[in-house]
Amino acid sequence: MSFTDLASRSFTCATAHLHTVGGALPRPRNRRMHLAPVGTHPDRIAVLYCGDSHMKDGLLISVLSLTEHCSVPLDIFILTARLSSHQRAFHPLEESDVTQIRSIVTQAHPSGTVTLMDITNLVHANPPLANIDTRFTPYCMLRLYADQIPQIPDRILYLDTDIICRRPFDRFYAQPMKDADLVAVLDYYGRWFFRQHYWHVMPEYFNSGMLLLNMAEIRRDGLFARCRESCAHKWMFMPDQSALNKLCYKRIIAPRRFNDQRRFHSDTVFQHFTTSFRLWPILHTVTVKPWEVEKVHSQLGLHEYDGILSDYERLLAARDADEEHPDDFDPNNADQAARAISQASSSTDDMGIDPVDAFDQAAASASQSNDDRPRDERNHS
Repeated sequence: MSFTDLASRSFTCATAHLHTVGGALPRPRNRRMHLAPVGTHPDRIAVLYCGDSHMKDGLLISVLSLTEHCSVPLDIFILTARLSSHQRAFHPLEESDVTQIRSIVTQAHPSGTVTLMDITNLVHANPPLANIDTRFTPYCMLRLYADQIPQIPDRILYLDTDIICRRPFDRFYAQPMKDADLVAVLDYYGRWFFRQHYWHVMPEYFNSGMLLLNMAEIRRDGLFARCRESCAHKWMFMPDQSALNKLCYKRIIAPRRFNDQRRFHSDTVFQHFTTSFRLWPILHTVTVKPWEVEKVHSQLGLHEYDGILSDYERLLAARDADEEHPDDFDPNNADQAARAISQASSSTDDMGIDPVDAFDQAAASASQSNDDRPRDERNHS
C-alpha cells in the first residue's frame, strides 16, 4: 500500500474518531515568526544535541558548520545515556568523543563551551517504555528530559545531528518568543498530509529536527513532562515528534529556510538531511547523511558544503591517528589540534486514530518496505 493510499484510509478512520469525541484535540495557537531587528546579536548562543556513540561524526560536522556562521560564543550541550531494550543496546558518548568538538568551539571563541551530560538516571527513572524499540534511535527522545536539567538555559536551539548550518542565525535565535514553547518549521511531508485532510484540527504539523526552545515556558507549562508521559504509554512511529505536535499548542512557525528538509535552496539557513520519498521507478526512500560524503556528491549532487566536509575528513584522519598513537596527540590542545588538521590535509583531501497517529502510520507503512538499513544506523527524520 502506498503512502497516499494509507494516508487516505487513515483519514477516514481519524475523521470518524474526531467526530465521536467531539474534536478532542485542541487547535494549536500558531504564530508567525518575527526575526529580531537587524544588527541584533545575542551575547551567547546555546545549542542542544542528543545522541549515542554512533552520532559523533554527525555531531562533528554540525558543530563545524555552526562555528563557521556564528560570531558569538557557542555553548554546546550534548545529552547522552546508556539505553537498552530486548532487541538493542546503546552506548553513550564519552568525553573522548567530544574533545575535538571542544577544540573547534574554543578555537572559534575562547569562551565557548562544550558540556557532555549523561542523563541515564533521568531516563531510567521515567523511561519511554512504549517507544524504546522505535524504528528510530530512542536518543531522539532525550531532549524531552531537558527541562529537568538545571544547567540547560532558558533559551536553547535544538538540532538533530544530521543538520548543517549554512547561514548566520543570530536574528533567528534572538527573536521574541513571549509565551510560545518553541519555534519550528513545517514538516515537508506532514504539511501536505494535514492541510489536505486535517486542516480544521491541526493545519500545521512541524518537523522536530530544528527547534528553538523556550525552556522557561516549557518548564512552567510542563510540555516536556506531558510528552514524556505520552512516550511512556503510547507507541508512535515518530515518538517525540508526534508527542510534540499533539501536545504543543503554543508554537511559532518559521519559514522553510530554517529547516530545509527536501533539498538545498539558495536561502537555506539550516539544511536537514532527512529521509525522502521518490516515486520513480517505484515508491522508495532515499537517505543520505552529511558524513556519507561520497553519497552527498553522487546521489544528491551537492557540493555546497565541500569546505566543511573537507575539514571533517581532515579531523577524522587526525582522530584516527590519535587512536593509533594516543600518547602523541592531545585533542584538548587547540594549537596541536590545528596542526593535526593541517598535517592531515596534506594526506587526506489502534484504528481510533487522531491526525498525528494517522500520519505516523502512513509514514511507517510507506517506509517499512523500502528501508533495509540496520536500525542502529537510522536517524530521526
